[in-house]
Amino acid sequence: MKPKILIADDNKGIQLLLSEELSDEGYDVITCGDATLLADAVEQHGPDLIVMDVRPGSLDSLDILKGIRSRYESLPVIFSTVYPAGKNDMKSATGDYFVTKSADLRELKATVKKALSGILDFPGDRVGGEIRDM
Repeated sequence: MKPKILIADDNKGIQLLLSEELSDEGYDVITCGDATLLADAVEQHGPDLIVMDVRPGSLDSLDILKGIRSRYESLPVIFSTVYPAGKNDMKSATGDYFVTKSADLRELKATVKKALSGILDFPGDRVGGEIRDM
């Protein structure tokens, strides 16, 4: 069974680009354009990984993610952002990985592979990487 990735981004163009690129890499991809529907998408589709847009000051999506993490603690999350300074925001500690949005998707693709294999960037982070049926 192919790993399932949930792309959460309000930009339809980014959703389409990431969906096509990650599908070409052999993943099943689901998209969600509204952060308020993120919890429902996780519940309905049971993804193995979330790749989500995050902006400094966008507390709604981080608060929603915090709620998801309380139920699915081992679900890896990659924050994809054009604001790399957000990595230092305490609320963004709910993510496991950070990538800067770019036209070059090599960093994102490498991070997706790393996240799905359970290799973590920071010592002491949770261990994950197994494929789960939800």
